[in-house]
Amino acid sequence: MKCPLLLDANAMISLFEGSDPELERALCSAEELVVPVVAYAEVVAGTEMDTKRAKMTREALLMLLATPNTRLLPVSEATVRHYSKTFNQLRKNGTPIPTNDIWIAAATLEVGGVLFTHDRHFLNIPMFDTIGLEDASSYSS
Repeated sequence: MKCPLLLDANAMISLFEGSDPELERALCSAEELVVPVVAYAEVVAGTEMDTKRAKMTREALLMLLATPNTRLLPVSEATVRHYSKTFNQLRKNGTPIPTNDIWIAAATLEVGGVLFTHDRHFLNIPMFDTIGLEDASSYSS
């Protein structure tokens, strides 16, 4: 894969659980792995009430970010511009999606990457590349 591979929160959980062969294949072919800060926050927030799980998840997140060619992508001015454009287009089309998903999509658009997700909300974004959904035809090596 020539473009960066970004991970949605559900992809990170699948990675930590070792339960997704398609994700494993995508990771093996990715030259760069990018974790949007909003997806990172979703994973941390999702484990906050379970201290044992939170500790394990935070350790897994740190190990993931320490992997070569992996980076945490903060929200930048470019992310905000992509967010605004995507938000307004979805609103105009009458196909709103959760706000955090728009931020993750904006991060993916910013780096020109492909998002690995199991969340079908992303199918509402025209010209947006995802893998991990039932139809993985948008994934190209």
